[in-house]
Amino acid sequence: MTQKAPIQKLMAQRVSRREFLSVLGAGAVGVAGMSSVIHFLTGKKNPLRRSSANNSYGDNPYGG
Repeated sequence: MTQKAPIQKLMAQRVSRREFLSVLGAGAVGVAGMSSVIHFLTGKKNPLRRSSANNSYGDNPYGG
């Protein structure tokens, strides 16, 4: 039960809506930023993107 103590302590703190949203936003930006950093450091490319050199007439489902 030692793992629950820090969570309960954190949940017991009184914060305003503004403080809560700022912490939540900072966490979201941090997660997105870390994801970008990891992709940059690993050098993996997005598999869904195609290079423009391979695009030609009829390359997509609409034929254009």
